[in-house]
Amino acid sequence: MMKQRRAVLGILGVAAAFTVAAAAVTGCSSSPAKKGSQAHVTLQLWVFPGSEDVLPPVVQAFNKKYGPGITIQTTNIPETTYPTKLDLAISAHSGPDLAFPANSLDLPGGRFLPLDGYLHKAGINLASFNQGPINNECKYNGKVYCIGNYLGADVMFYNRTLFTKAGVPFPPDNAPLTVDQYVAAACKIYKATGTWGASSGDPYTWLARDNYVTLNGQYAHLATPALINVYTKIQIMYKGKCAPSQSLFDPWNQGADEFALGKVAMAITDFRGINKIEHAGINYGVAPTPVPAGAHPEVYTWTDNLGIVKTSAHPAQAAKFLTFLATTGQHIAVKVAGDFPLSPRVAVQDHWAKDLGRQQFLAVQKLAHPEVFIPDIWNISGGAFNVFADVLNGMSPRKALASNQKAYQTGLDQAWSTFMQGTGGRNPNQGITYK
Repeated sequence: MMKQRRAVLGILGVAAAFTVAAAAVTGCSSSPAKKGSQAHVTLQLWVFPGSEDVLPPVVQAFNKKYGPGITIQTTNIPETTYPTKLDLAISAHSGPDLAFPANSLDLPGGRFLPLDGYLHKAGINLASFNQGPINNECKYNGKVYCIGNYLGADVMFYNRTLFTKAGVPFPPDNAPLTVDQYVAAACKIYKATGTWGASSGDPYTWLARDNYVTLNGQYAHLATPALINVYTKIQIMYKGKCAPSQSLFDPWNQGADEFALGKVAMAITDFRGINKIEHAGINYGVAPTPVPAGAHPEVYTWTDNLGIVKTSAHPAQAAKFLTFLATTGQHIAVKVAGDFPLSPRVAVQDHWAKDLGRQQFLAVQKLAHPEVFIPDIWNISGGAFNVFADVLNGMSPRKALASNQKAYQTGLDQAWSTFMQGTGGRNPNQGITYK
């Protein structure tokens, strides 16, 4: 499933090219209609608002190239109802041809078709793509079920001018700062310049999941020395006013906005905020997100992954669109949307890295790792999210972590129980490793 935080579609300037069907989802999958002597196929593509960032120009280009035989028709469905509507439609054999796997059981439940054969036949080697979204969202039991064309990533932007003014060394792009180093830099910059040193948001959204759970994803371990230290340092950062109060603005969603205004020296946020930062003329750098001392580097990545629904009447035509997405679509992500493509090779070919900050991202994105799989993660993580609020309200980090352990474990137990019932007991985390 894609990350919830999204760039605004309007920045593409091409939304008008995206055909949006009627709001009510009625009926049937792709249907052939006679067009001259050939059967014309209309493929149904389901998206939800805010998820279709760079799809409009790809759909437009595909329809222009294959229009005599194949046309993509797009339907927008509210994100809150998307998983349910998709599952019900597939059960009724009336779903779309192309969709986002939106439920943790979509791939293990066989609701999407494997793409390996189609991709191999088209000569597409996924080894040249960033493996983060593929491993975390599209692989199950050794097979690939979906593909996207851009790369979203959580990174740390930093203001070179403020770092220089405060006499703080620039963070490296090939290794993360520890949380201790991050907080120390934030407070030094604040004291030297009067500008907030950092905008971080909830650590649960940018720390690797194995900091919070065992590698099989089933057991919470919140009150560890590493996490206690992380939350202690973050608490110190906020108490010392080195970071802005959350009541002033939401650091996670608006981190790039505030950074572009020069109000903070570091912002942990979606890399796709780079356009507004560059437009504002900020002398910026890009580094990996901080980690606990001794932890592996972590850059969380995602994309808008599309797959072929198993009930599609035209899987070969649907595969043609996905191979187009994985080839021409990569170049469209760069040249039309201004995004980093899922294939770093295409980024180099299309001269995406036109300045130092972008060149640094080329190094940072290499640190993407497989994530521990947690079913329905964003809906069952209340216990983990509570920790940050408790710490900001003055509770000791040790107590906040320990007191939320049970709630987080309850959420994990419920999610895994449902998942195991639907998969016959297989845990996708088997064999997960970190470099």
